[in-house]
Amino acid sequence: MPDEQGAIAEAANILRRGGIIAYPTETVYGLGCLPDNDDALQHLIDIKGRDADKGFILLAADAHQLTPYTASLSDEQWKTIAERHERATTWTVPAAHDISPLLTGKHSQIAIRLTTHPIVTALCKTSGSALVSTSANFSGEAPPKTADALPDALCDRLDYILHGDCGDDPRPSRIVELATGKIVRQ
Repeated sequence: MPDEQGAIAEAANILRRGGIIAYPTETVYGLGCLPDNDDALQHLIDIKGRDADKGFILLAADAHQLTPYTASLSDEQWKTIAERHERATTWTVPAAHDISPLLTGKHSQIAIRLTTHPIVTALCKTSGSALVSTSANFSGEAPPKTADALPDALCDRLDYILHGDCGDDPRPSRIVELATGKIVRQ
């Protein structure tokens, strides 16, 4: 198995070529691709058996990786997004008008999170992009916390599995609407 930096570089190369990977996040194992590749987004929807109306979360190492996907946000709003919270918090914000509808599904907003996970941070920096994130399971099944718990039938459809530890919180990220503070998912 390659060292962590080598594995991150390999995963980033696969992402840039349109691949789908599994990777650890702050909460559960995730599946992802790059957000500017509609073929990869559709493939990810197909792999999961996911309803395309749901949209996806974007994870990023910094705000600059998210600004192409969001409508204009104020400095104060970015400050709120960047604050550390007691648990992983995803924010819904107005989506940019020119992004793929596969990212937002039926919504006018897009879900974004500045990741605190060191592997995801390194992956975003190495790939030079935000990363699409959805739990690494078939739709309706429980999300795994380890690479070993990924279903074999799912692994067979992935281009790469990036090994690492997930954060300690067993729940998916909390989702909050930035404009109102309304909790969409606890």
